[in-house]
Amino acid sequence: MAGEITNLDRGVSRKQYLQEFIDVKNEIFSEANLNKMESKLGTRWRENITDMFDRMETGRTRSLKLDRGSSAMMNYLNGGIGTIMNFNTRSAALQTISTLNFLNMRENNPLSAARAMANIPQFAKDFKFIMNSDMLKQRRDGLAINVTEAEIASAAASSPNMIQGIISKVLKVGYTPTKLADSFAISFGGATFYRNRIKMYEKQGMETKAAEKQAFLDFQVLAERTQQSSRADLLSKQQTSLIGRIILPFANTPMQMNRAGMKDILDLAKGRTKGLRNQSEAVGRITYYMGAQVALFAGLQSALFAMLFNDEDVTNEKIASTKTYTLQSTTDSMLRGFGVQGALISSFKNATLEFFKQNAKPAFKADYSEVGEDLLNISPPIGSKYGMLDLAGDKLKWNRNVPFKFELGNPKLEASLMTIQAVTNAPVYSPYQNITNLQHALSDKYETWQRALMGAGWTPYNVGIELPKNKTKSLKKKKFEDINVHDF
Repeated sequence: MAGEITNLDRGVSRKQYLQEFIDVKNEIFSEANLNKMESKLGTRWRENITDMFDRMETGRTRSLKLDRGSSAMMNYLNGGIGTIMNFNTRSAALQTISTLNFLNMRENNPLSAARAMANIPQFAKDFKFIMNSDMLKQRRDGLAINVTEAEIASAAASSPNMIQGIISKVLKVGYTPTKLADSFAISFGGATFYRNRIKMYEKQGMETKAAEKQAFLDFQVLAERTQQSSRADLLSKQQTSLIGRIILPFANTPMQMNRAGMKDILDLAKGRTKGLRNQSEAVGRITYYMGAQVALFAGLQSALFAMLFNDEDVTNEKIASTKTYTLQSTTDSMLRGFGVQGALISSFKNATLEFFKQNAKPAFKADYSEVGEDLLNISPPIGSKYGMLDLAGDKLKWNRNVPFKFELGNPKLEASLMTIQAVTNAPVYSPYQNITNLQHALSDKYETWQRALMGAGWTPYNVGIELPKNKTKSLKKKKFEDINVHDF
């Protein structure tokens, strides 16, 4: 029934409710006008705008007509992303930094936002209003956060294959922490924006009801453009293409931010931003969305911020490696924000650096498979599967004499769960990893900050804890555990 309703929404009812938009679009972008626009803006522009209009009319992000085998492959790769995000509490925690996206240097500057937040009864009312709005209900129910998540939700509702349908349903449930954190961030950050924007319109002479309606519309536009979104007009042709689906998972937000930043850069370069205030705001947006936000996320992802405040509990070598990793992650995220070409550059860069790193080691210690892994990481779902199978193989290789037991920390149990998850997309290793993190979080052997972060989803390795070695390469462990660096 859910599948039938989903398809009905994308078919008859969608066209009915969008008929006015379709009529206006057909009149403005007639064949004659499109030909004139193409002569000025180029063939690629016409291809992109036509593709976008098709997605807006149909509501389908998978605009390609794929054969059965290709569709099965895409569903399989989507499932690989789903296993990475399955009850990913660290990703959910990091999702909350997007509350800062609603601040500006006008009516909702940090001081005004703090004042609005201090009015607790009104702030709570606005927070509840946004949290329970149709916009956020639809966003949570349909996982309208990202292209991959939206398709997993669709597969869970309408898959004819029972096994695939069950796995898709499990993966959809696994997004619960992320979608709740997404709604919380939008509601928490949006509440002050909404209230201060209402006050701004009322000062301009607008009636309260009209001010509330316009303020919420402004909030919706800002939320969709600064959060992850599967909305048809906020996706690029690359993201919905076959190659984009393979290469660009986890690049949704970086691509949206880069497109917005490039628009501001072009506006400044062409003199379209009038006045010092508008120019300074454009520079601020470029600095934040194309640099500061990415660096902030990478620093939080790697727990670098906690290590710097608690450097006595972490070795200098670990802090240095984490700084390097944070810089690499920031660079990679920015490159992937430029699409397939940027992802290719990022992968080649990492593979080259890894080659020189391995080449500097003694012959018997060099592991050039790491170079291949960096090249495969051009596709996050493929790279994560290879990394998981590679790590599982190492665990078996170096622990042949360890008996198999159903207990936490048993290397053969870990290898088995990793292999099952990598091959089938059944999320069996993710909960094991979460339980392991909680086990360490509840231990009194570690510092309070380490226990708090492990309870929130960071692994012992992330917070500088060196666990007893079972002869598995820590580098591969690090690479696998941080495979979801771009998901924000």
